[in-house]
Amino acid sequence: MKIVEGDVLNVGDRTVLALDATIEFRDSLNQIALRETRPLLPASPEGLKPGQVAHFEVSFDHVPNSWNYQMPLVTVSGMKLGDNKK
Repeated sequence: MKIVEGDVLNVGDRTVLALDATIEFRDSLNQIALRETRPLLPASPEGLKPGQVAHFEVSFDHVPNSWNYQMPLVTVSGMKLGDNKK
């Protein structure tokens, strides 16, 4: 099992209610060996308020053997924002 972990900082002026990311593992030719979209912040009415930090961990049971063992690329691919302003 492989685990990708990190922190998310809300630098905006609205609460983040949910956050998804696309995570890409590459091979030795820099081609995509595995691409999956996963929630980093599950949907929550409280959410991540401006200035707050949240830790995330995403586990992968089956990463292809062709993976180049470099840090996977993590890109925000979905976000639900609250209506509040600072």
